[in-house]
Amino acid sequence: MYTKSFATLAVGSVLGVSAAADVVYETDFITKSDNTPFAAGELQFNDGWLGQAGFIVDPNSPGIVSRTANGQFRRVLHSAGATGGVAGGDGSGEAGNGFSDGDVIKISAEIQYDLIASANQELSLIGFRENFVNGGFNAAPTNGVEIAYSAFNGGSLKIFTNFARSGTNGADNANALFVSGADGGFDSGNAGGTEDLSTDNLLIEYSAEYQSGFWTATSLVVTNVDTATVVANSDDKLAVLESTAYSGTEAFLGFRAFGNVTGSTANLDSISFEYEPFTETVIPEPASILLLGAGALAMLRRRR
Repeated sequence: MYTKSFATLAVGSVLGVSAAADVVYETDFITKSDNTPFAAGELQFNDGWLGQAGFIVDPNSPGIVSRTANGQFRRVLHSAGATGGVAGGDGSGEAGNGFSDGDVIKISAEIQYDLIASANQELSLIGFRENFVNGGFNAAPTNGVEIAYSAFNGGSLKIFTNFARSGTNGADNANALFVSGADGGFDSGNAGGTEDLSTDNLLIEYSAEYQSGFWTATSLVVTNVDTATVVANSDDKLAVLESTAYSGTEAFLGFRAFGNVTGSTANLDSISFEYEPFTETVIPEPASILLLGAGALAMLRRRR
């Protein structure tokens, strides 16, 4: 976490901390953010979501949004964001100072894939972007996590925090977390196993911190929800945590599912977006406390 401190005469120091997280948006696609039922059918125009057709909402338990292949790249963007450094803005021109060093964004998403037997597939982008372009239509996230599939051997998922790495480029594997087929509940059948191209439900948790015009990934954890097991953690591979230049003063939650090269289905079960603005807290330094204590003692003696 970003911190900074400096000495002050008889007062203390300034410690940088993130404030309590503000939930910008979260849903399980059963009830909307105002606790009314999600409507079945297209995700666009449902509860602040905008984007291209092709994401279908099934609000029945457990509540999912499915993106099936139809030959195009489909993307959706939510209309609430951290606008001008304030959580919950809708991009309509709210005043704000933009992002500050030490601001934090956290995104979590529970997702399941029905794959096809192909050697390399780009599957999804989950994250945020810096502006509400085209009114939210045809807009994909620019920061966050990219998920790809490799069918080699028993199969694996590759997860990046830098979209420029390209999910199908083997040269960038050093900057990806891997979820093996065994850990993710699927098997390509290429290593002699029984083909099973439906993954378990996977929870992807991502956080990033703003510093000097860059969002730097600070944590990436993948949990197999069905087995309650952490199957990938950036603590074990710090190379996956990378910076991405960022010029905007807004951040909007977005999702993109690849269709024209995969034929796979992405089933999004839940998603949340949190924003933690950086704050400064003054705390006494030990020398300052001793100085104030000595002064108080002197005054007490004088009074006596």
